[in-house]
This record gives sequence, structure tokens and C-alpha cells, in this order.
Amino acid sequence: MTPSSPTRTETRIRFWRSSSISPKEYHRQKNIYFVLSILFQITFFLVAASMDLSRVFHEPVYFVVLYAALQTVLWPIRFLSGHRLERKYGLSKQTFASWSGDTLKGQVLGLAVFVAGAWLFYVALRHWPSDWWWILALAVFALSAFFSTVFPVWVLPLFYRSTPLAEPSLEERCRETLERCGLPPLPFFKLHLGQKTVRANAALAGFGPTRRVLLADTLLSGYTCEEVQMVVAHEIGHHVRKHILRSLLFEFFLCLAGFFVLFEIWPTTALNDPATFPVLMIVVTLANLLALPGYNLLSRAHEKEADRFALGIYPDGGTFKTLMEKLADQNMADPEPSRWEEFVLYSHPSKRNRLRHAENFLKSLAKSKAKA
Repeated sequence: MTPSSPTRTETRIRFWRSSSISPKEYHRQKNIYFVLSILFQITFFLVAASMDLSRVFHEPVYFVVLYAALQTVLWPIRFLSGHRLERKYGLSKQTFASWSGDTLKGQVLGLAVFVAGAWLFYVALRHWPSDWWWILALAVFALSAFFSTVFPVWVLPLFYRSTPLAEPSLEERCRETLERCGLPPLPFFKLHLGQKTVRANAALAGFGPTRRVLLADTLLSGYTCEEVQMVVAHEIGHHVRKHILRSLLFEFFLCLAGFFVLFEIWPTTALNDPATFPVLMIVVTLANLLALPGYNLLSRAHEKEADRFALGIYPDGGTFKTLMEKLADQNMADPEPSRWEEFVLYSHPSKRNRLRHAENFLKSLAKSKAKA
């Protein structure tokens, strides 16, 4: 559907839920399930280490059994958090069967990544016992770049259908935004989320030849043309500032540092024993948890930079404000989370901070223009 006509008097839309439903309560429950998931994982690997299943199963069956057992243990939490809670708060349209199918597909992909990662780890460890840490970090970087490249053409279609934009007025506005950014043509696709969720979203996906801007049908059907153009400019900002590459490099150096510490403190002979693999998974789980604030800090910095890029192209504070209000309402975002929650768990700045950053940026932009 083509975005609705722009109007300055448009009232804020409350998309589907009553005003009595609290985003804070939704996020509180979501956070509880997140903590429980971490505790379940650690407990599972502690039990697996005590059972020493490596003596029962040989590689790679051992890794398959571990992964399958872990997913079985985590299934109740995934169901409560990923399906029941989403349905309760009106965010999901999926039936149990549809959700189960998507979950199964995700777990099959996760199994392939888990087994391949474990195999790669032991190959590097056994063939290059003194250099495995940096070789493995390079391999992770290469695989992450490959996954980023194939994601929109191989992985995303397993869950959501995407089609090239076929709406002349919208395409014209997207081309206009690209021209204002001084960029050559970039493919735009409509992402069909509406059959599964009411959330609105947009993303820059792919790497190199597969790079594209994805605009959800739930976004295109409820927002003004000005708001959609602001979103497009934001996604182009990610492209111009090379945020995907910067994220991959951040992940590489983080892996390099982590593998080096592991190399220094854990004897290679002990690491080489599959019996220690569950303990290694506990270390990885805790390391990922410790690294989470760093990942999210970088992601929020990228989002802030993309917001500033978009406001540099379209310096319209009113449109940006209504866009943020609509997205926060439609996606049930907590507009004012606690500082620790935002610092640790949020990959995007809260609505409060995004509006504050936008206001400060527009003020500095106006001052720069006045001086010029």
C-alpha cells in the first residue's frame, strides 16, 4: 500500500492495543525470560559437563546431541517469550503452528552454525596449536561477512517474503532520497511482515552485491510519505557510514581478543579434549553476556549517526518526532527505560534519547547555517 498523504495535523495513531497495556510490563517480562534463558543455558552445560557425553557420542554426533538437548531445555522459555507473550500483548499474528514452524527452521539453521563452529574450532586447534586463536578469529570474520552477504537472499526468505517495490510513487520518492544523498541506485524491497506481526520495521541488509533497503509493509501502510522518506534516509545513512563493515570489524577484534585470552589461560591439551566443550560453552555464554553492552553501545552509536544523517537530508524535527512516536507505539517500545536497561539491552536508543539527540543536532545544524 502506498504511504498515506502527508499532513501536519495528523494525530498520533494507536495501532491495535488499548491504552491500559503497559510497555514497561511487557519489557519487564521479556527481561525476566532473557535472564532465565541465560541461567538455563549455564545449568544445562554444567549438567552436560558432569555427564561427559563425549565418551558416549563421537564428533560430530556429540555436538548435534548437545545442541538438540539444549534447544529442548530452552523450548518452554522460547514459547513463553517468543509466542505467548507476543500474542498476549498483541504484537504477533502467528498461530502456534506458524510460530513452531519458524522456530524449527531457526533451530535447524542454528544447528548448522553450532556444529560447523565446533568443528572449525577443533580443526584450528589441532592443526595450528600455537596460532589457532588468530586463525579462528579470521575464519569467524570471513563467515560473518559471508552470512551478511547471503542473508537477504538465502536466509530471510525462509521466514519472510520480500518483493521489489512496485509502486511508482513510492519508488520515485526513494529515488529522490538517493539523489539527495548523492548516491547511485540502491535496490528497495518491500518486506511482508504483516501476516506474522504488527511491528513496523526497516533495515539495511546484505553486503556488496546483495545490499538492499527493506521496508516492511506494516511501515508503508501506516506512515506518511515524509515519514517513510525519513526512514529511507536513515537506512541510507547506515550504508553511507559503512555500519555493517564497522560492526563486522568490531566483532573480529572482539573475537581476536577473546580467543587470545583463552589461548593464554587454557592449555591447548585441555581445550583439545571434547569433554571440556560444555565448560567452554559456559565461558562463551558468559563472554557474550559481558560483551553485550559493547555490542549494543556500538549499535546505538550507529543508530544515532544514521538519525543525524537522515536529519541532515530532511531537517524536519516535526516529522522525525511523529515517526518516533508512531514506531514506539506500534512496536511497544518502552519510551523511557532505566539507564542500566538501555545500556545493557538496547540495540537502539530509546525514544526519549532519540528525540533529545535529534533536537540537539537540529539546533547545532541551525547554528552552523546561521554562521555560514
